Amino acid sequence: MNCPTNRQPKSTGVWSPVRRDGQEGIALLVIMVVFVVLYLVIYQLYFSTKMEEHIAQSRYGESESTSACYSAGLFVITLLVEDLTKSSSQTADAAGASTAAAGASGGIPKASDIAKAGRGDAAGAGGTFSPLSPDGSGSGKNYDSLFENIFNPNVQQVGDISVKITLVDGERVFDLNQLFNYPTLEGEEVSAEEGIGLTEGEMVDAVTGAKDSSEAGKRLLDRAKQRIADRKSGKAKTSGSTAKSSSKEGIAKVGESQTGELTLADEALSDYEEPEFEIPDPLRVEATTRMVERAILMMFSINENQYGYRYSRRYDAAMMAQRIVEYVLARRSAQYQNRIYLVSELLNLSSESGTDPADITPEIFYGPWPRLTSTDEVMVGEGFVLRRDEFNDIVPEYVYDDAYQASMEEEQQLLSELQQQFGQFADFGGMGLGRLMGNPLTRGMHELPRAVDENGEEYVVEVPRAIGLKDLFTTYSTGKINLNTVAVPVLFGLLLSLSEDEANTVALNVRDYRQRFQQEADEAGVEDVKSGSQAPDLGQPKRKKKDETTTKSSASGASDIASAAGLDPALADSLESSYQDLELNYFTSIEQIELVDGTDEGRDDLIRKDEGVKKVTTEENDSLYNRILHDLNKVKTFSSTYFNAELKAKPKNGASIKTGYLTVRRDTKKKMVDVVLWKNLQK
Repeated sequence: MNCPTNRQPKSTGVWSPVRRDGQEGIALLVIMVVFVVLYLVIYQLYFSTKMEEHIAQSRYGESESTSACYSAGLFVITLLVEDLTKSSSQTADAAGASTAAAGASGGIPKASDIAKAGRGDAAGAGGTFSPLSPDGSGSGKNYDSLFENIFNPNVQQVGDISVKITLVDGERVFDLNQLFNYPTLEGEEVSAEEGIGLTEGEMVDAVTGAKDSSEAGKRLLDRAKQRIADRKSGKAKTSGSTAKSSSKEGIAKVGESQTGELTLADEALSDYEEPEFEIPDPLRVEATTRMVERAILMMFSINENQYGYRYSRRYDAAMMAQRIVEYVLARRSAQYQNRIYLVSELLNLSSESGTDPADITPEIFYGPWPRLTSTDEVMVGEGFVLRRDEFNDIVPEYVYDDAYQASMEEEQQLLSELQQQFGQFADFGGMGLGRLMGNPLTRGMHELPRAVDENGEEYVVEVPRAIGLKDLFTTYSTGKINLNTVAVPVLFGLLLSLSEDEANTVALNVRDYRQRFQQEADEAGVEDVKSGSQAPDLGQPKRKKKDETTTKSSASGASDIASAAGLDPALADSLESSYQDLELNYFTSIEQIELVDGTDEGRDDLIRKDEGVKKVTTEENDSLYNRILHDLNKVKTFSSTYFNAELKAKPKNGASIKTGYLTVRRDTKKKMVDVVLWKNLQK
């Protein structure tokens, strides 16, 4: 019988885990915790590094953008100097012809010009008459027009920074600091030369019968001396506002020296001094309010009826104008800090409720731009589409056809090849590139769209940019209005002697006239008018008649040069500058206002010089021509002095935008450009 024994089982050599309650998975949990901690530490390090990288890139981009804005500011100055050089060279060739035309058409030379001629020169040249520039700027003739290259939007590359430059002149709008000087009151005496007080008729009588310019100058000086003597004795009646403005604004005038002789005083104040503000009388305040109201009404009409923009609610132009005028009067009458430096101060003129029809809301100040995302597109105007550009601005862009787009791509390819050989900033004039692409100053601009009207005449299509109060006012200008660049609402507001319908017609005709190309003239100066009707020669600019043979040969030569491999760099240096403006109409004298509605004496030809009398009163119905001259004579000019530039800089891979605002004063007499204001901000 087998009895049970207490023997241990044989070991098989296989490990058998021992079960321990409460300790299972501890090691795995510890490993997971350690892994998570390490992951968080590493991710924190990675996140901190990336944040530091983004911060460094942002600061570097901001620093680069600031430097790019400064560079763009210097570019603006260079562009203004180039424009002045080009304009002076273009008008110098036609100076003799213009002077002869002015004499033949009975034009009245300025008193300052005749005074210089009357004194004669040291060489005894016989007092040859050489007119000053139309704006009284001194040597050389300079005209600034709305469609010059300087006013085209321009995008320049500074390293990896894109800078958009938008330039406007101060003489196209109302200066808030001189707002009450613009209206010409009814019956106010407006002389051909402010500061003397002589009317056009008196100046004609003074120079009639003179043998030469020296004798004419002497006669005019004698008449001016007599007028000043009459003023001192109280015999002469002068307009108070005219006398005050002429004694304080920087204009060419005749005055008395310490020796008692009559001399020319080029400026009453220094370049950086401003006249003390004098409180205007109630009639002038009322006229100024009406002027501003008209400008706002025209702004509404253009935005809504011509461009198709819509306001979110209705506004009252009369109440708005009254609020603006009262604010300007209060600010300028203050004892301290009475100068307005920023137009954006007008944004403060809003009620607490924000629903007053006289409120200056953002859509009133900036314009009624629609709200668009980065992908939205809205058709507007004549063939334009609204979209946001790389600077997040809403801009109207013209829609070109496929053929034009293909030609632009070919031109860009040719430019790239030339830049690889001669450098990025070389001038490629006459080498097969377009008007803008050939010159480094205009290479970042786009060509203005053109169209042909029902008469077969080519014109520049107006860009439908929404208009706001910021486009009607400035805080830096000479107090004059450049008729070649004046905004349509501003011109409409100035024509206070005209009814609203008349002023609307004249303002729009001036706009259309400036958009049309100049008439061609042959070498003898005879106009080549395709319509068969010949306009009178009032000294208006005319483009040279194109020689088809020369054009074809030069185009063929440019093509050969552009396609030639290994072009000699010396050849590029020998080519002339490619900087050129479009040859559109602009004014060189106020008398040329007669041309804006034609000269065929038909139904639409309303502005005629040979009609009416020369005095605007409530008792007499003067001609449209004379009433226009009455309203514009005091404030007119044909070139600009102050320029405001908006500079927007954006890095290639960044979203921040650095904005700079630059105001410069271009002094054609001293041949220098002064920086008046500079400020920048970060968006």
